[in-house]
Amino acid sequence: MNRLRFLHALAVLALVVTACGTRLPDTAFNFQATGDSLQRSGAEGNGFSSWETSPDAQSTGSTADGPALGDGSTGFGPGSGPTTGPGEGSSRNFASDRGVTATTITVGNITPVGGPLGPEAFSGPSHGARAYFQALNASGGVNGRTIKFLTCDDREDPEGNKACARNLIDKEKVFAFAANNTDAYAGAGLLNAAGVPDVGGIPVATAYYKYPMFFTIYGAAGYPRDGKSVGVKGTFYETNAPYLWYKQNLGIKKAAVLFYAIPASSNRAAIVIDMLTKSGIEVVYTPNSGAGKDPASPSWDTDVINMQSAGVEAFWQVIDTAGFMNVCQAMDRYGFQVKAAIATVANWTSRIGKDFSAPCRNSIYVDGNSVPYTMTSNPEIARFRAAMRRYDPNFAMQQWAVEGWAAARLLTEGIRSMGANVTRQGLVKWLRASDGSWTADVMTPDAFQWRADSTNFSKPRRQFISVARWQDSAGGWVAQTGPWARFVTPWYSHPIEDDGT
Repeated sequence: MNRLRFLHALAVLALVVTACGTRLPDTAFNFQATGDSLQRSGAEGNGFSSWETSPDAQSTGSTADGPALGDGSTGFGPGSGPTTGPGEGSSRNFASDRGVTATTITVGNITPVGGPLGPEAFSGPSHGARAYFQALNASGGVNGRTIKFLTCDDREDPEGNKACARNLIDKEKVFAFAANNTDAYAGAGLLNAAGVPDVGGIPVATAYYKYPMFFTIYGAAGYPRDGKSVGVKGTFYETNAPYLWYKQNLGIKKAAVLFYAIPASSNRAAIVIDMLTKSGIEVVYTPNSGAGKDPASPSWDTDVINMQSAGVEAFWQVIDTAGFMNVCQAMDRYGFQVKAAIATVANWTSRIGKDFSAPCRNSIYVDGNSVPYTMTSNPEIARFRAAMRRYDPNFAMQQWAVEGWAAARLLTEGIRSMGANVTRQGLVKWLRASDGSWTADVMTPDAFQWRADSTNFSKPRRQFISVARWQDSAGGWVAQTGPWARFVTPWYSHPIEDDGT
C-alpha cells in the first residue's frame, strides 16, 4: 500500500469535511449486482473501465446492518420522488445539450477501484448513486428521460484520472458528473474548462473548494471558487461542533490525538488538537511526545499504556484503518476502555463488527453530515435501503453510499427543474440558487449552498451534525442524534494547501 499517498488524501479529506478519510478493508468490490443490472463498456486498455445502469435491472437480497425494508419498492412515484410529472414526458423532449437526448441523459462518475487503497476505499458514493438512478429509471425516469450512469476507475492515478475525464467528456459526452470520489483528481481542471458540472462529489480533492463548476455534497458556502485559489485565498473554515457534542454528551475532558510522523497526518492532527483545545477538552497524550508515530511501526502497545496512565477518556485519530484496528486490539489486550474512539465517515460501515476487536469497537463513535443509514424511520433512508437491497444486495452498507444517493438526487432535482429544456447552464444556475431545503430529510440542513456571499465567516452560524455509535448489542450502528444535533458556533480558520487539482 502507498501509505504516503493515502495519508495525504486522508489529511485533505479531514480538512474539508471535518472528518478525516481512511482506508477500508480490501474486500471484493462487487460492482455487478445479482442479475443483469450493469453492462460493461469502455476501453479497459486505457486504464479505465466504465459501467452503465440498466433501467430494468432487478435483484433480491438483504442489506447488512439490519433487515431489508418493505417489499423492495423504491418509493419513487407521485409525491415521493423526482419522476415524470403531469404534462411532462418524452413527447416534447429534445436534444437540448451535450449528453441529453429526448429519452436519456448521460451522467458520469469517477471512482477508484484498482488503486493501492483497495476496491472499497472510495466506492460507497458510486454504489449509492447507482442505486438511486436504477430506482429512478425503474419508475420512469425524470421528466420522461432515463439516466445512463457511466463510472470510470482512475486507479488513484493522476494520469488515469485525466484519461477517465477525457473519455467521459469527449467520447461518452456526459452531461454532468455525480458522486465523484477520488484522491487523484488531476482531471478536475479538464472538467471545469469543459464546463461540465461535478455535482455532489465527496471533497477528498481540494478542487471542490476551487472551481466554479464543482458542487460538493457538503456545500461550499462562503468560498469564491474562482478557479484561482482554494478556500478563501488558501484559508479553510470549520466549526468545533463535533468536538462540543462529545464534550457535552459524553463528558469528555481529557483526550488523545493519534497521528503519524509525516506532514499529511501531523498537520491535520495539529488542527484537531487546536479544535479540541478551543472546545475545552485537554489533549493529554500524543504519540512520541507530540512528534507522531512512525508509520512503519505496527505496535500501539506503548501508546495504549501511556493513554491509560494519562487518564485519556476519548481519542481522535488521523491514521489509517489498519492502524486504528491495531489500537483497538492493543486496548483490548490491556483492558483499557474509553468513552469514545472517534472514527471517520469512511469508517461508518457495517464491517466494523467484523474487522475491529471487542470490547473496543463498542466505544467507536462517528459523526457526519447525513442521516445515519440505520435510521429506518426516515422515509428517504427507507427508500435508500430498499433500493440497495434490490439493486446492490451484496455491498456492505456504509454511510458514504447514503451521500452518493443524495448526490444523485441533487442532480436529478436540478434536471427535473428544467423540464424538457435540460442544459448545463440551467443546472448550474439552479445549483447556485439552491437553499438546500429540498434535501434536509437526508443531508445536513442548509448544506447545499455554494454561493460565495452566503456565509460571513466572522460571525457565528448554526451547525448540524449526526452522530452514531457501534453497539454489538444492537448488531450495528445506533444513532445518537435524532437525526441532528444543532450548535451555534464560531468559524475557525486554518490554512489549506492546494493539492494541485
